Amino acid sequence: MMTINKSDVNAAHLSWILSTNDLGCIPAPLRSRCIIYEVPVPTPEQLPAIIKSMVGEYAVERGLRREFFTLDMSDAEALVETFKQHKSVRVLHRFVRGLLHQKLKCWKRN
Repeated sequence: MMTINKSDVNAAHLSWILSTNDLGCIPAPLRSRCIIYEVPVPTPEQLPAIIKSMVGEYAVERGLRREFFTLDMSDAEALVETFKQHKSVRVLHRFVRGLLHQKLKCWKRN
């Protein structure tokens, strides 16, 4: 048989951050203890800046200069169009990385 020792813990200094795509999944007693901030889906006008940031992040991860990573205007437009369908920054992030990965492979061959 296992014995559990109890001890007093002052958790007053702890903060929690929760995230969800559906508030209905969070039980009401827990929701009532939270400050809820809703983050809206980015608008098509905001997407080019978000994509540019993702491209810069990709370059930094590889220890390369941002100037070497660019997307054609048609690439950016295609990403914005697909975003209208999936409306997910996570999916957009995967698409940007996949596109840059393919471009990097082509650049390495040339």
